[in-house]
Amino acid sequence: MIASSIASTIGFLKKHPQIFVLGALMGIATGIVNISIQNAFLSHSSFDFSEPSTFESLLDSGSQDFDFDFMPYFSSVLPLTLLLSFINLYFIAAVYRFIRLKDIFASFSGAFFPCIYMYLAAFLIWGGLGLLFIICSIALFALSILLSSILPAFLNIIILAVISLVGSLAFIYLLARFLFVDFAIAVGGLGPMKGIMRSFNHSKGHVLGIMGAVISYYILYYIISFFLGIFMIPVILISQTAGLFVQTVIQYTLMSSYYVLVAMMYIEIKGKKKHTNTSRDNSGQNENIGGQKNIIGHSHHIKPIVTVDSKNPDFRVQWPPGYKPKDI
Repeated sequence: MIASSIASTIGFLKKHPQIFVLGALMGIATGIVNISIQNAFLSHSSFDFSEPSTFESLLDSGSQDFDFDFMPYFSSVLPLTLLLSFINLYFIAAVYRFIRLKDIFASFSGAFFPCIYMYLAAFLIWGGLGLLFIICSIALFALSILLSSILPAFLNIIILAVISLVGSLAFIYLLARFLFVDFAIAVGGLGPMKGIMRSFNHSKGHVLGIMGAVISYYILYYIISFFLGIFMIPVILISQTAGLFVQTVIQYTLMSSYYVLVAMMYIEIKGKKKHTNTSRDNSGQNENIGGQKNIIGHSHHIKPIVTVDSKNPDFRVQWPPGYKPKDI
């Protein structure tokens, strides 16, 4: 699944390179909002970042006083942060729709309501995971206090480390099960809860393949980003703001290929499930039905049902529904 999904992703990108345009547009919009957030931070801070300063000078009592107006900053940044998350989900929905429709305008025009549903689904997922994390953290803290009173310190550390490792793996497992939520909502037109359930059911039995494909993708992604980052150094030296903007555009342009990978994995898993269900149906057709006797063997799994009429020496061959002799 790992190699085939990546190969399908590369094939799609070669055939439809205009999907990178969607990624670049996402990067431009995100970069503008990021710069606005940065400017909001500077406008509510009394520290002069234009003058060179080291960490030691900041700790020095004689250095510049740093003052920050938190509430005005929060009130100005909160809408920008919500806008940023909306932009990201809107473009993700547009990218997923483009994979199906192959039309940029149609992908953008129909992405609004899927974006809202994706927002709600993300709230449910991350809210639930956050609540689960808090409960597990409290339980782990209580367990550490209990174990510290009855076990040596090194055993206590080992047990807590193993529990933390298992919890981390469980968290990664859940992320893999929820990977297809946005795709199911954007392409399938599902609501938040149905999208979550579709992703959870669709990824069943394929978690290792999903994780392997995602890890392989990010290895390639960071290798490409590293070499592109080398060419970004002159821009950053000239202007940090311009460097941040260009870096954001490049990042989102490349990330558009990630959503193609998710779509290819979804499609591949769907094909495997369909093939499995078809094979299961065919095996059921091979059983004796209504007294009819299967008298002819076959080297393949799919066998014709052969019935003999006692009044007629000829026989009739009935193939399973949806199959023809050339399929055997």
